[in-house]
Amino acid sequence: MTDPQIHKQVFMKVNVPVDEAIADLIAALSAFPKLQTKSSCQGGPNHPARVFFIYGDYQGKDFWRDLAEFALGFFGPALAREIGDRATVSLQVCESGLIQAELVVWLEALPLVLKALKKIHKRFVTKVDRNSGCFGDTPGTRHVDYSKCQAHIG
Repeated sequence: MTDPQIHKQVFMKVNVPVDEAIADLIAALSAFPKLQTKSSCQGGPNHPARVFFIYGDYQGKDFWRDLAEFALGFFGPALAREIGDRATVSLQVCESGLIQAELVVWLEALPLVLKALKKIHKRFVTKVDRNSGCFGDTPGTRHVDYSKCQAHIG
């Protein structure tokens, strides 16, 4: 195994098995650069689907900042504006010390969530006015002032 501190790593998408009912949700999330799903479950009767993810360079010293900026500064609020509380985003610290985000979605709301994710992704990857300091494809780079982005991501 190689030491990630020695060799430069790049993000790429890979094929993995996921629960059938949330396959489209995982695909939609995977469209966000630097978002890595860690685990997921489609839930069941009286249990929502859950997707756990990280964002950015999780091996970096302050990787949790990138995750927090993305999940709580952009993704969660944008999703809430689109669909209210039909899906929720939160952060958690695992027993291992890994900090990850959790997306919770009731399967009945999945079509609405997928539609919202397409809109959010489009805003995310579309570059906005360079003078604003906000670029839709750069959450997690710490130089982005999200307060200047509200008109563009809201």
